[in-house]
Amino acid sequence: MLHPIPDLSALTSLNPLRGHVSAIHASNFFHLFHEEQQAHIARALAGLLSPEPGSMILGVHMIATEKGYKAESLESDSGEGVVTMFHHSPESWSELWDGQVFKEGTVEVETNLIYRDMAGESAPFLQWCVTRL
Repeated sequence: MLHPIPDLSALTSLNPLRGHVSAIHASNFFHLFHEEQQAHIARALAGLLSPEPGSMILGVHMIATEKGYKAESLESDSGEGVVTMFHHSPESWSELWDGQVFKEGTVEVETNLIYRDMAGESAPFLQWCVTRL
């Protein structure tokens, strides 16, 4: 049984929201973490989600056509650099949510591969939505 919905203005952490959130938007940060950290973040967000059908987590982030680590060039005010980043493929992203984070078959994972201009190059991004059934 869930506890009553907490007073949002009194929150000092997200823990009281566990099981109460019907929609979570999480964009442009998963790709900043390694594979295990991405799974940990996904589980933490899933814990906040309401058990009601239709509750969802959605977002956009960098992706690769094949799952794995990839060197990415970065530009900042202090110059250019290279960082190694872990990218899911559309398939591995779906498998993460449907089978690892949530029990297989209890969510629908929708993905849409898009391309954005990044420093003059076309970079793959994934628009995604995980919805409780």
